[in-house]
Amino acid sequence: MLKFFMKKVLSIFFIIPFVYSAELLEPIIVEDQFPLPQVKTIEQEIQINEQTLDQKLFNTVSINQTQSSSNSKVISIRGNNYRATNYYEDGIELYRTANGYTDLSMYQTNNSKIEINSGASQSIYGPSATGGDVYINSNKIKSGLHGSLTTTLSNNNVYASTSISHKSDDYYFLLDLNGIKQNSFDLSHNFKTTSAQPDLKRKNSDKEQFNGSLKVGYNIDSNTEIAFKVSHMQGKFGNPAQVDVNASDCGFECTRIDDKELTSYWLYYNYQEEDIKVQLRAYYDEYKDTYNFYTTTAFNTLKASSSTYLDTRAGAIASLQYNYNEKNNGTLAFKFDRLRHTQVEVGDPTDEEYGTNEYALSYLHNYKASDKLLLSLSTSLKQQNITEAHDFNTVTIEDYKDRTAIDAQFTANYAFNKEQSYYISIARKNRFASLRELFPFFSWDAEKNNVKPEMSNSIEVGTTLKTVEDTIINISMYYNDIEDLMLYDSAQFSTAVSDSATMQGVEIILNNFSLKDNEFSLSYAYTDAKGSDKNQISQVPKSKLFLQDIFSINNKTNFIASYLYTSKRYDLYNSTRYTLSSYSLIDAQISYESSKNLLLKAGVKNLLDKNWEYTYGQPAYGRSYFVNLNFSY
Repeated sequence: MLKFFMKKVLSIFFIIPFVYSAELLEPIIVEDQFPLPQVKTIEQEIQINEQTLDQKLFNTVSINQTQSSSNSKVISIRGNNYRATNYYEDGIELYRTANGYTDLSMYQTNNSKIEINSGASQSIYGPSATGGDVYINSNKIKSGLHGSLTTTLSNNNVYASTSISHKSDDYYFLLDLNGIKQNSFDLSHNFKTTSAQPDLKRKNSDKEQFNGSLKVGYNIDSNTEIAFKVSHMQGKFGNPAQVDVNASDCGFECTRIDDKELTSYWLYYNYQEEDIKVQLRAYYDEYKDTYNFYTTTAFNTLKASSSTYLDTRAGAIASLQYNYNEKNNGTLAFKFDRLRHTQVEVGDPTDEEYGTNEYALSYLHNYKASDKLLLSLSTSLKQQNITEAHDFNTVTIEDYKDRTAIDAQFTANYAFNKEQSYYISIARKNRFASLRELFPFFSWDAEKNNVKPEMSNSIEVGTTLKTVEDTIINISMYYNDIEDLMLYDSAQFSTAVSDSATMQGVEIILNNFSLKDNEFSLSYAYTDAKGSDKNQISQVPKSKLFLQDIFSINNKTNFIASYLYTSKRYDLYNSTRYTLSSYSLIDAQISYESSKNLLLKAGVKNLLDKNWEYTYGQPAYGRSYFVNLNFSY
């Protein structure tokens, strides 16, 4: 099937004119973004009332929102496991919990741009491929003293952020503070109430979260820069009830995260001469959350002892980029991560501790074969060593062999002319198991010593067409074949049955500027993601369509309207397969820039008040109104 699809795709590749710009990787600079081929940039200035990272990614058609078992906000790119995507902020990978994913709701990004690499381009440190990357790139800090204040009021929550920055010839600093408070949120008037959700105010959906960070940079000389950043996130929130359960039952619907904290210390170092760039990223993260079960939805009496996670990550990335000549450059990178997970239960004198060390040595080479053709080849040698494992009865750490894997990716970008170009990407990538997938965290879990790295083979071809006046069309086709898929079977994650999955699809993005003062965009994605049982993978729609129109009423006023269609999906709950209905959402916003320093916005999300859900039994927001003020100086 893979060989047949590759032949089919390649034949289409040479029949249809594809386009994509071919450009060499630029240096990784603390304040600059990373320009990569086949990377989509999300223009945040036209986002409609988006606050956290998961909300900013919501309308991207290649991305599907889903939820982890603890209601953390995560995404799936093209149907891949939500653990397969990497997230980088200025060259440092965002913290992953012991469950193996990044909780996107923890990150509020205002002074940055977001770029999405669906996997066709090399990553900033080597292969990307299946799962792709999300880059958060800090905006350049302007010279002098600057600040901003943003507030948003809606019928569901209150949000506020402020930032202060200063830059001179020798140093700069940036202080960011963000906060959000939600007592509950409104469901659609079309929602049919249940005993667990008897009204339209969502039960146990409160949220309080505060984010603060300080980043300080200093230019040692004209070639050398050093920077340090400390950030802290603190929050607490309820896990909304599954609406179809019996109200007298109190399982996961009576759980809360009563304390959630992430503190990070990041160090950046950059040195650059004419043909050499040396970069170092060092990081240390401390994570804590307290997960509580209660006897009733009054949340007064604990059903079980408090369980607290106390986790740490320490690591570093060193990279050397050098130019051989005008046609060749390369990047050599080494990464080390020390991951530790500790569970503390009230009344239990013994803490449960688990740990791994992970290493990666990567090399990326760019060869400019001609003014029209750029070839890129990257490879990584990765290793995962288990260092700590709590209370293994019959299995010891020595029974777990160190995991070793090799990733590789080849990409060719061909600029046929100014109106069309082509790209093709072929890759092989492995994903190591997370601590949760490796170890039995809970008493009902079984020991597991057969978890192999999850391996994928992928191919993608794509284009951007400028053959139609005032129109740009991006097209991509892809096929991923995954082996040794990690699945949770009864009481353990396992790859013993050598499960597999395939993801194939097409994405089309069109931008049109033919009408005066008007910008129209259309995005469509078709995703056929199936497991070995031939069923569509849970929470992945086959079709997703997004339309957006930005109309400039005058030089101070813009009107934005958008439409999102998501086809039916499937979900598993208590081992039963359910069908989630398709849904359509319409959003609208008007913005007015009264002066250079003051921007006002007002709008509505889910204008038609549709009742929808992307997880079974978890209805989402109904109609939401908001006003926003942004003041800068």
